[in-house]
Amino acid sequence: MLRRGFAAMKQSSATILFSGRGTLYFLHKDVYELLGGKESVGQYTICIEADEEEKDTYSCLYSIVLYEYEEEVLRQPIGNGLTLAYSEVSVHWSAFIDGKLQPIAFLFVDQEPKVKAAVLLEHFVCIYNRCTYALMTGTSVERTNPEDESYEYLSAIASSRLPGDTFEEPMYELDVSHEWANATGRGNVCCAESKRFERALVVRRERNAVEFQAHAFGSDGFERRDPERFQLGEVSTYDSALLDDTERKMLLLSVDKNQLHQVDLEYGKIVEEYELPVSVRSVTHGAHVAGSQPVYTCLADNVAFNMDLRMDPRKNVITEPGCTLLDYKLTVRKPFTCHATSSAGHLVIGDSAGAIRLYTGPPGSRRPDGKYNPKTAKTLLDTKVPIVAVDVTADGSYVLAVCAKYLLLMRTVYTDDTSSEKNGFVSRMGKKNRIR
Repeated sequence: MLRRGFAAMKQSSATILFSGRGTLYFLHKDVYELLGGKESVGQYTICIEADEEEKDTYSCLYSIVLYEYEEEVLRQPIGNGLTLAYSEVSVHWSAFIDGKLQPIAFLFVDQEPKVKAAVLLEHFVCIYNRCTYALMTGTSVERTNPEDESYEYLSAIASSRLPGDTFEEPMYELDVSHEWANATGRGNVCCAESKRFERALVVRRERNAVEFQAHAFGSDGFERRDPERFQLGEVSTYDSALLDDTERKMLLLSVDKNQLHQVDLEYGKIVEEYELPVSVRSVTHGAHVAGSQPVYTCLADNVAFNMDLRMDPRKNVITEPGCTLLDYKLTVRKPFTCHATSSAGHLVIGDSAGAIRLYTGPPGSRRPDGKYNPKTAKTLLDTKVPIVAVDVTADGSYVLAVCAKYLLLMRTVYTDDTSSEKNGFVSRMGKKNRIR
């Protein structure tokens, strides 16, 4: 469509003021769709050109020109009311195509390791604004003065940044055929990755059973063969999955049934079942990743605790002698939503009221020195934004919190008044906490 409407060869009289590579999209039903199929990804070039025959005059003609390989597919004169909108790495405007005004977008790609797409976009917008200023003031691009108040005024009219939190933020179509994809069927619940055996493990609902699929992959993507699979009929659904350190067993959480099941992936059978003492929202490894000690940290609405799967399944919740989980429950405004652990077993919890709590470890759990972790958090940070998910680096230096519209990054390491380095998991940060 675009090629037939505007096909022409590059004009020999043009001076190229800007050139950058990328992908061309057009807006269709509120979604930017790829133009030309997956073969055209990164194959378009966008230029800003000046008519060389008139470049020595102040009536120079400037144009935005698009090329597919060496063939010109679109030429859009700058001026005459043309305005651009741009985001981080894409520029958007409306062009007449086949007699119709069509919104299009150009997504820049990195040209070299040192020339990033965001830098190309910034340079493109700068050259475009200078061309607009030159046309409006009867000067040349070389003589444009960015510090002139008129330049700032005209630039604000000619181009504008798209707001990041409105529907105008550009959307790009995901071409699944261009990605590494394997069909799984409907009803996917959760997944895990086995690096040792190079398998993507998928847990999905299948009528009154749960199906496990193991999709083999390598450096070139998924292998072109059917995945290994088996079904379990004992439970109708699961909510999350964790692999152990051998990657031969998987721990599965069923929130509705309030149970944990350990599945032997080699034999396709449940080998152990654990009844949870309270309704649990999520489970994670007790020390950031799977290790030789099968200790897992569980999160309920108002309490977190450790389970040691080496102990009697009826008595494997770790608490101080003579205590129960009731002794560690907190009175909170809104329930906990998410948690994560560091390699030292430090615990971070987020809740739906926006609070982030840093614990030395789950309340009542044992420490390496034989003592037990306290009930109260060492550091309490109130973001006033509901927390959807949290993660922590293995060394516990940073906590990343995800909410509906923001990422909050907090450094937990700080220097106290005595110039000693401290950590918010083991000492109170107070006003030392920093969010980014």
